[in-house]
Amino acid sequence: MSLHKLNGEALVSNSASVNLHKKFGFTREGVFRDQHFDGTHYVDVIRFGLLSAEWEPQRDRLRARIAQLDALTDQRKSTPPPP
Repeated sequence: MSLHKLNGEALVSNSASVNLHKKFGFTREGVFRDQHFDGTHYVDVIRFGLLSAEWEPQRDRLRARIAQLDALTDQRKSTPPPP
């Protein structure tokens, strides 16, 4: 898509999303303090960025990992559940 930069955000309390951004190579660029109201409290939102030059070295590694996960999913679908 010829993007120069991809931005992402995650609630500070959503550790799964924060870790996923890091695994994909995103860099933490800042925090929006008390940005989101969750119905009870205001929570911080972490801002992430990934430049195209940073993505290139990671693309093949992540594609290989996705292929592994796809194969595992296919294997689980074809294996009957235990009685």
